[in-house]
Amino acid sequence: MDDFIEYTTKYARRYPDRVKRVKQSHLTRAKKGVDHWNLWAASFEAFIKKNSSESFSICFHGLSIKDVNFRRFDFPCRVDFCDAILESADFGSARFNSICDFEGAVFNGISSFHNTHFGESANFEKAKFFEPANFEKARFCSDGYFSEVKFHGSAQFNNAIFDRFADFSEVSFGSLTEFKEVEFKGPAMFIGSTFLGIARFSNTEFSKRTEFLSVIFNHEVDLSNSQFYGTTIFDSSEFKSYINFSGVEFKRSITFDATKFQDKVPDFNFVSFLQPPFISNIILPENMLIAFKHNQVEVFRKLKQLSIQSRDHENELRFFGYEMRAKAYHSETPTSQKIFIQLYYLFSNFGSSLIRPMVWLLLIVAYIFIVNLFVIQADSEDCIHSQSKFEDQVILYTLSEAIPLVRLKSSQRLVMEECLFGSKPFTLMHNLWAIAHIIPTGDFQGSCSIFLRS
Repeated sequence: MDDFIEYTTKYARRYPDRVKRVKQSHLTRAKKGVDHWNLWAASFEAFIKKNSSESFSICFHGLSIKDVNFRRFDFPCRVDFCDAILESADFGSARFNSICDFEGAVFNGISSFHNTHFGESANFEKAKFFEPANFEKARFCSDGYFSEVKFHGSAQFNNAIFDRFADFSEVSFGSLTEFKEVEFKGPAMFIGSTFLGIARFSNTEFSKRTEFLSVIFNHEVDLSNSQFYGTTIFDSSEFKSYINFSGVEFKRSITFDATKFQDKVPDFNFVSFLQPPFISNIILPENMLIAFKHNQVEVFRKLKQLSIQSRDHENELRFFGYEMRAKAYHSETPTSQKIFIQLYYLFSNFGSSLIRPMVWLLLIVAYIFIVNLFVIQADSEDCIHSQSKFEDQVILYTLSEAIPLVRLKSSQRLVMEECLFGSKPFTLMHNLWAIAHIIPTGDFQGSCSIFLRS
């Protein structure tokens, strides 16, 4: 009974010189195997219940632990593995009934926490896993802290359950990360983390607020068939490869503010949104020509529809333009339709540009003016000279014919046409002028009168 007193916090503070000996006794006991350890742990747990006012802990702080298999170990009180160095640590099916602290621990070799039970908070902050780490089917009954952890190998959390807060902020994930069929019953935070390899979150349930804020995904991301019941944030994140949203359900608001899709345009066609997502500032691949050539008409159409639902009319025009350009590259689009799409882009950038129509209007006015100069009859100069300068007459007549709101009276128009074109039969150049007049103005009657007068 007196031996258990050595594991109280009060004893450690009173006799700090004896802490090292106590830690070595724990290590020696652990090396004897699971049966020996659990028999001792049962006696220790009974002692703890009788002395509930005391604070107990099992300390492996800073130890170098080799050749110890912790599989199915029971830890009846707080456990301290801070700054410990563990070789091929196997905590599979172990039970931590109280707080376990692995802050700053170093895991060499394959590490396993498969089917491990964490009764209270589990702290792995700043830990380093140099080989694959397995947390499959682990149960976190309280908060799980993994901030600033470095996974140099794969990290697998498949079928794990997080009952409360899960913090994976500023984590460096290695070659493969799997959170398939995981239950996040509390908030899940992946703020500032980096996924160096493939990331799989398929069939995962996020019950509360989920933040993938400023996250970098270097390879494929699979979120297929996952469900997000709380507010979801992907703001300022970067997807450098393909992301699979197929079958995802967002039950609350979701934002993609300043989210960058570097390689592939996101496909939201098979995604369920309770509220339209905020996609106003998403950044699409720089080389959009590749996206246009990969038959992504439906992808851009969905982005356009989402912009309409969120009343973001500026991006509605933007994605409509991308849809049209992708359609122009589609092999099944008729050639005639491709031509009109290119003209639509050339003249107005699919309705999003005000400058282009103005430039084309000025070019049309200049074109009609030049044609007018060529069709003026030589013997009409006296008539023109008697009224005003030659160039002024041509400009005034050109503007009146090119711009619908600037019109001459019919009597003025007849007099000016008589002065400019005379009464001689028209040549081929006159006919060209009539054609130039019809195309931009649509005034068939006025142009046909030129032919009739000849």
